[in-house]
Amino acid sequence: MSTRSETSADGDVGMLALEMRDIVKAFGPVRALAGVSLQLQRGEVLGLVGQNGAGKSTLMKVLNGQIPAGSYSGEVLINGRAVQLHSPRSAAEAGVGMVPQETSVVGTLSVGENVLLGRYGGSFTSVGKMRRIAQSFLDEYAMPLIASDDVSSLATSDKQLIMIARALYAQPSILILDEPTTALTGEEVDRLLEVIRSLSKRGVTTVLVSHKLDEVFAVATQILIVRDGQVVDRLERSDFNSRRVVTGIAGRAIENVFALKTAIPRESVTLELNDVSVADSQYGRGIARNINLMIRAGEIVGVGGPLGSGRTEILEACAGLRPLRSGTMKLNGRPFSPSSTEQAVALGVSLVPEDRKDEGLFYNGSVAFNATASLLARLARLFFVSTRLIRHKAETEVARYSIKTPSVTAKIGDLSGGNQQKVLLARAASVGTAVLLLDEPTKGVDVGAKADIYRLVRTAAEQGTAVVVVSSEAPELVGLCDRIVILKEGRISSETEALLVDEHVLTEAAMTGRIGTPGD
Repeated sequence: MSTRSETSADGDVGMLALEMRDIVKAFGPVRALAGVSLQLQRGEVLGLVGQNGAGKSTLMKVLNGQIPAGSYSGEVLINGRAVQLHSPRSAAEAGVGMVPQETSVVGTLSVGENVLLGRYGGSFTSVGKMRRIAQSFLDEYAMPLIASDDVSSLATSDKQLIMIARALYAQPSILILDEPTTALTGEEVDRLLEVIRSLSKRGVTTVLVSHKLDEVFAVATQILIVRDGQVVDRLERSDFNSRRVVTGIAGRAIENVFALKTAIPRESVTLELNDVSVADSQYGRGIARNINLMIRAGEIVGVGGPLGSGRTEILEACAGLRPLRSGTMKLNGRPFSPSSTEQAVALGVSLVPEDRKDEGLFYNGSVAFNATASLLARLARLFFVSTRLIRHKAETEVARYSIKTPSVTAKIGDLSGGNQQKVLLARAASVGTAVLLLDEPTKGVDVGAKADIYRLVRTAAEQGTAVVVVSSEAPELVGLCDRIVILKEGRISSETEALLVDEHVLTEAAMTGRIGTPGD
């Protein structure tokens, strides 16, 4: 592998800001990293991409000290000096900051206290002074947060911004961002990308781990593709090419991640919402209002719109997780008003939630248990569950959904995110499901797994299942769905056939609440 020129961001010849040499890490018999090396100059932005389980997170845990020095072979050099990073604290002392994918804030504290977490005291003994300092810092980076606000009342996207602000406040020379835009709106994503550009100009070296190639292409100066614990390709900015990157990630050419739309939805209406208003389960306030929507058998209906527009709440009402405030629902022409997910599943309506870890999976359970949880009652014989039947059913689903797992007895937590998502999809679609509700079905999933999931969803539709897909990804709505509705402030503002729009029109519609046509 060639050595890159050691030139800093301002053009001066000097030491590399970060170098990782021949990093090898194994977990038992599994080699997670097989000699990974990278080199970054001061102010560079590295786009680190690869499938779930490719080794990206393991490599970043080495750099952040979560995998301590001595438990792997190879060297880490910061500004030309070899460092021994034994913990996140020692990494921070060496100038490494990290924003993990999972939000981690203290709900009982204010925004300002969370931003300055671990630094409160000393000159910050005055709460007022602390908040002024925090607010000044937030304003400097144009983050739309109020230092005095309680974190418990904030949206997930705001909590993600707090974590980014906290990492930046430590003034790291190397910043790791692990899927930082997963919970952000389009406007917030644009703001974060601008922050990354600003940090680059200040000399901060950034590693951006992301499945969203458009964001990587927007800010990265270099792309490193990791597959099976090895670097399979490295691209300088002048070489950026989406087909080359996708092929490198997946290990195969993927001409079109979306399955061809060959089936025509049937005339029969499977799910019908009539003037439905959905209540906030905590405060009783209306979130989604006067929703009228029909989904036919074999049809995939996409639901777009900004966060907070009522998209998820509609799915939760259909799945028995949230009460209706008014209106009625029908399933196959009959009144439908489930009071629990169990009742909804029994009637043929299954939900794959956005947060698979906390809301979808039994994280300490096996692949077999997770894949068949909705079928346990049917598999039970004489008041006990047949282990043989569960295993057989799970093995069938693993094969059908191309789930990569050592065995069906493996812990679900040991699988990659894409394979976990396929287990959830297998469970939801394996109970004679009439309606399949998918909330951000490819969130945090690599391009190869996305193609598999799209194919499986399209197959379910071709078999007569009515599918509703909530997604923040305009290309996903256009490429996967037959029909698209846009929500704005809890109401359906626009509706169109997917063939009549492109992703650019749909992105604009999510902000304006109106769907035009390409070229408007």
